[in-house]
Amino acid sequence: MPSWPNSNETSDDDDEYMSEFSSMQMEYFLTPDTVIDPSFCGLVTESDRRCILHRQRPGKFVAFEGTDTGRRVIGCSTKAMNELKEKKKQVEEQAKIELQMEKLKLKKEYRCILQSQADIIQNTRKAMKEIEVDRDLLKEEKKKLEKVIAELLKVGHGCKEKLDKIKEAVMEE
Repeated sequence: MPSWPNSNETSDDDDEYMSEFSSMQMEYFLTPDTVIDPSFCGLVTESDRRCILHRQRPGKFVAFEGTDTGRRVIGCSTKAMNELKEKKKQVEEQAKIELQMEKLKLKKEYRCILQSQADIIQNTRKAMKEIEVDRDLLKEEKKKLEKVIAELLKVGHGCKEKLDKIKEAVMEE
């Protein structure tokens, strides 16, 4: 676990600590694997102590490694920050990829919608042309039927006139 000097030291004493650090075993400076505990997290703000290696404020962690599991640990926050930055980069890269995939899906759907609209317009125009042809045929048939009806009425009027003459002749007698 990391070690911190007992008081704020000046930069002249840094060499002393670094020489002291180089003679120490790194195992004592390593922060164990940790797990998130909302009740014990963040940076230590109660004291002015700093990490010997990074000169950063220490962080509050809960150990999740071996016999130290569950113990609250004050350790170097640089590793955690680096891990968070790496995790952030990974998440951003994944989000970019997912965003690009969603954009591609939307473009594909947009093209499908445009194609569907074009097909609908084409089918509507085709149907309108067929309806116009049918309408023209019906107009021609209507004219023919009107001619036939006019001829029948002429013939019918002639018959009516003959019947009226016969009735008059019968009535006169």
